[in-house]
Amino acid sequence: MDETTRVGIVYKFEGDAAAIARPDGLLRSHADPAAALLGEEIFWLGWNDEEIHLPARARLSELTQPGIMPGDLTYLKVFSATAELTWQQDSNSNPIARLCLEVEDEKDAPTRQGAWVRDGVFGCRHSTRVLVGESVRRHHGDNENGMQVLLELRYPRPFVYPGVNCGNQGRVQAAVYEYLERSSHRPMLVRYRSLNAV
Repeated sequence: MDETTRVGIVYKFEGDAAAIARPDGLLRSHADPAAALLGEEIFWLGWNDEEIHLPARARLSELTQPGIMPGDLTYLKVFSATAELTWQQDSNSNPIARLCLEVEDEKDAPTRQGAWVRDGVFGCRHSTRVLVGESVRRHHGDNENGMQVLLELRYPRPFVYPGVNCGNQGRVQAAVYEYLERSSHRPMLVRYRSLNAV
């Protein structure tokens, strides 16, 4: 994991909560400056109590069209190499929105951008996360005691990541930034940047 000189900035939405009661409202009405920071080529994921939408490649302009994204999501994450926008409901069903981005210097990030208010500043570290892939046993065999490594998980359905072609034996890996507390370097947040097959 490489340290980077970039600084992670977290903004929270402090505008009209009713305007972002649903994630599509946030994307249509209050995404600025997030839309400009995200760019057009993005990934998104989301869920509610009954279903999970695994990360998929999309165009931001398509995601904001009616009927593309389920309207009953309780969590939505939209991310690209340059920013991440997260919307979720708290335990009282109130909407919360967060915008994460990286800058070279903390002074490059204004304390307020429209309804978005700076909420935290972090150090950044490049990292990766393997989302799904081959069995660990296949790659590591027996341990030093002659016992099989049993770290394989089985799922009741196949994982499909639209727009990410990983084949039958491939792995889906996320490139991320770990946002670190600046004095202790303790990880506080993981910001997704992209997905690819490895």
